Amino acid sequence: MRDNVNDPLIPDNTEHEDYIREEIDSLVGRYDSDRDFRGDLVTILTQKILEQEKRAKSLKNYPDFYTSDAFPDELAIELARATRDFRDKDHYLGAALIFIGSHGLKAINKKYNHSIGDKAVALLIEAIRLNTREIDTKGRVNGDKFAVFLSDINSLRVLEIAESILKYVERNKSQQLELFSVSLGVLFYQNEVAAEDLLLQAFDAVNLAKENESSMAITGIPNEEMAKEIAEFINQHQIKALIEGVTSNFSYGAKYQSL
Repeated sequence: MRDNVNDPLIPDNTEHEDYIREEIDSLVGRYDSDRDFRGDLVTILTQKILEQEKRAKSLKNYPDFYTSDAFPDELAIELARATRDFRDKDHYLGAALIFIGSHGLKAINKKYNHSIGDKAVALLIEAIRLNTREIDTKGRVNGDKFAVFLSDINSLRVLEIAESILKYVERNKSQQLELFSVSLGVLFYQNEVAAEDLLLQAFDAVNLAKENESSMAITGIPNEEMAKEIAEFINQHQIKALIEGVTSNFSYGAKYQSL
């Protein structure tokens, strides 16, 4: 997918500073004569600026998705919070990163045109938006690759969300998008890891899933109890997945492969 100025997902932020300046002029003129409203002025201006900065970091038409430039920084912030919560909270459920890679866009663009390829990406974004929580940090990593960071969530809920994304794409593909598919890398976060390293690990998991014709590859599992829980979910839901083993002799039949 084209990750440049012609990309329909990239916002036009050329009027960002002018907008803020106009808002400041408008509000200052409204409240300048009344000192009682000085505090309100600061609050309103701050909120306006924060809202506009968030919009500047978001994909065009998708304000809840960060751009590829902004997402790593936002992920780093969420990782710092998750690390703190792991340490300080007694009942913190855990965190995970779902990396979503898509396949078939080049073939679709060649067979039809780029507008059909854009529809495929829009379908993927819709699948992510409708099947994740509002509090989850969502963003574009690059081109046709996206990621979601989920915090304070148990492992089975992570897998339910991942499965829902896969099913939504398959269920809502048009005939023109028959060549379009997605693979997921699900990485459970346990230790202090840089955002870039976490994304690389999850990206490797996506590639592994694709190479093995699997829907997802799951890694970062901290203990055998969680691994068993995950394997049971995968088997019950008949998901073609690769699961990282905690020990070399830990396996769950045909749907299991050590990463």
